[in-house]
Amino acid sequence: MSAARVSAPCAASGVCGRRHRRGELLLERFRIAAPDHPVKRVLAGHRQWLRDLLTALVTEAGLLPIADIVGALIVLYDGASAAAFVDGSAAMADHARWAVERLIDVSHHARPRRRDRHVARRSRRL
Repeated sequence: MSAARVSAPCAASGVCGRRHRRGELLLERFRIAAPDHPVKRVLAGHRQWLRDLLTALVTEAGLLPIADIVGALIVLYDGASAAAFVDGSAAMADHARWAVERLIDVSHHARPRRRDRHVARRSRRL
């Protein structure tokens, strides 16, 4: 899985480069948080699209456990997007990319290889 693909939606949205006054983001989130706000449907659709995309990428890469990695990627995406929005800098995408690369690396190393599982099963029988 390419780390650049994970951070691309933030850069493409244009959110990463805008500056806002202190507190404006928080106030906007409270307005959008209302259960009947029309943006909720749009956000829910985007969230499902993002979850489906990340699930497909994580599955394609063979990373495990899928649900945990997808959840962590969404948290990284949200955090980087929010930080970039508040800070007015796309630099947070680089930090998120770094974390994604570490997550992928840990997932690859944590997964027992097929041969290792066979040896572990055989040694339990002894």
